[in-house]
Amino acid sequence: MQKVLSLRVENKKIISKPWCFEAFCIMSDKKYEKENEFEAYMEAAAYLFLQTPVTDDILKNLPTADIKNIIDNIGTWYLEDLMQISKMNSIKADSENAKKDSDIRDIYISFFKIYKILPSELAKQPPLFVFSLLGSADEKDITPVDLPPDLQALYGM
Repeated sequence: MQKVLSLRVENKKIISKPWCFEAFCIMSDKKYEKENEFEAYMEAAAYLFLQTPVTDDILKNLPTADIKNIIDNIGTWYLEDLMQISKMNSIKADSENAKKDSDIRDIYISFFKIYKILPSELAKQPPLFVFSLLGSADEKDITPVDLPPDLQALYGM
């Protein structure tokens, strides 16, 4: 079952993109750790409704019931993924190379280096898929992508 949001706009049912790794990252983003959690939910919803008729203005002016529905769905999906990820014991952090304050978005760099998956494609994947692949990688057997410095900057490396 795909995890999608739906809203009625001008008597038309609008369906969002499926819940994905980028929406998970938005919810996990450090800027929301101590600030308004509501902003994280609405930014994740805005991302999921990109390229649909549901604009930021429409999201800001939704009835309370619709906002509650969005928060309930996104919150449930996020917590389900967090619980599943915490059960995955196969994800190993390399203590010598791990940064203490690394961001979950650093996974984009890791996947580009390990699997040569572009960030735009990784963003669309279900979070559990991303974390299960990350846990299965054996970095000793991986040849990193050798990119010129200007392309490394483009991919945040």
